[in-house]
Amino acid sequence: MALDPNEKKSQSVKRGLILLLIGLQLVTVTLILSISHLSTYRDIDQQIGILLKNALSESKEHTQGFLRPSYRSVLATSDLLTKGTLGLNDKDTLEQYFISQLKTNPEMTGIYLASTEGDFYFVSRDTDNKGTGFISKQISADKPGRASFLWRSADEFITDRQFDQKDDYKALERPWYRQALAQQKLIWTEPYIFFTSNKPGITVARPFYDPQGNVAGVVGADIELMSLSDFFAQLKVYGSVAVFMVSSSGNFVAAPSISSDKLLLDNLNIAESTLQNLSLEKRAVTHFLKNTADNTPSFASQFQHNKEAYAIRYEAFNLSDDHQWIMAAYAPKATFLAKIRAGGNRNAMIALAILLLSLLIGWILIKRTWQPFEQFFHDVITDQLTGLFNRRFLENIGSRMYIRLLRKQHKAISIAVIDIDFFKKVNLEFGRVTGNKVLVAFADFLRKTLRPEDIITRYGGDMFVIIFPGMDNQRAINIVDRMRKKLDSWPLTVDELLIYISFSAGVETIDENAPVENAAFSDFIKA
Repeated sequence: MALDPNEKKSQSVKRGLILLLIGLQLVTVTLILSISHLSTYRDIDQQIGILLKNALSESKEHTQGFLRPSYRSVLATSDLLTKGTLGLNDKDTLEQYFISQLKTNPEMTGIYLASTEGDFYFVSRDTDNKGTGFISKQISADKPGRASFLWRSADEFITDRQFDQKDDYKALERPWYRQALAQQKLIWTEPYIFFTSNKPGITVARPFYDPQGNVAGVVGADIELMSLSDFFAQLKVYGSVAVFMVSSSGNFVAAPSISSDKLLLDNLNIAESTLQNLSLEKRAVTHFLKNTADNTPSFASQFQHNKEAYAIRYEAFNLSDDHQWIMAAYAPKATFLAKIRAGGNRNAMIALAILLLSLLIGWILIKRTWQPFEQFFHDVITDQLTGLFNRRFLENIGSRMYIRLLRKQHKAISIAVIDIDFFKKVNLEFGRVTGNKVLVAFADFLRKTLRPEDIITRYGGDMFVIIFPGMDNQRAINIVDRMRKKLDSWPLTVDELLIYISFSAGVETIDENAPVENAAFSDFIKA
């Protein structure tokens, strides 16, 4: 027996929807060749946007992987200095540790520390020797103006030692030291020119502390901009998509178009840069600063450069908890348009294939589209609290079964009306929320106790109605009585509380002996 009172209406709507969707699909396939050109161009911006977004997502992930070892090294070094595992006065151990960090983290140019007393210890790669060796630099606070240098080969043998009486480096005045000391946390500097190598780069730095919790100094690590730009140039992004990054102040950080190591300080600000190979990035950043609102996490747009249209997407790049730069991905639109034109012939073949598969696709679409309608019909006839059928369902299905009985006169229908005893007391003692949970638990008790073919409904409040198809009066009474006794010895568990409830019930039966000709189904429920 079909229990859904809206079954005929549902099936009628379903058949109409099938015919409608198949018809629309056939019409769409017939017109696909004539509209493919327009629809493709209409969707080009969306597709480019998806491509740029994916390119940025992958680029940010790879860039985080490139930068992460440096700031983890700074964090670890700061912790070791704070705990005293590394000592400021043990220069040999510091040198070996810094060299090991440079060997482990090839993206770092140098690593160093400066104490609040003015002592400075620095180890960097020997870039004049193709980066295979190391240079150590030490400045003692008690010997101002004198810096000692130590050169080591790749296998760490000392190759040279020098002193510079004219070295005027003052660590306590450098941007990385002042910024880390002021903010008392891990920081990333804006791009600036390194003192030793005279090359632009960025620094990640963090303070370390003495046993009393006072700042004892700052540890930092350098990354040259060219190293980061070379990394960007090697990123495997999609096709002609290129990615570049600027700081929150609009200063150049990295771009694959930079291949020269002669980037100067006055070219760090892209908006003011005079480098020809940064002209496209300069145009893009200028466009971004002109069109985006403050604190915009992402921004997609288009701009013109040398009479060519470019699509671009900008997104925030998180360096640390509250430190963001801007990463952008761009590509010439002509590249995508050319590919679309080349795919014109493929569209004809695709259209033919779609036409041959139209019936199959239509059926798949119907199955997916029909689910919300089935959910709608389910919600109409279902009690939202207990998941049982509701009063509307009962009145429909009960009336239909009643009419069938009038016609056939050979099957009995028993109806049980159950009311939970003193349910208001449950609400008063435990609250309405717990009361609702009791109703849910009681509904579950009915499901587990009764047969699958028995129809259980929540008629309203704490009143439930059960229809026993094909069951005579005495048998229905026996079943209801067994349920009543079982519930007496089986408390309901609600929120780890054992709640004892009981119910009262009445049973009425419609059969060939009942005066059904002039009675309505609601009369039997009242009885």
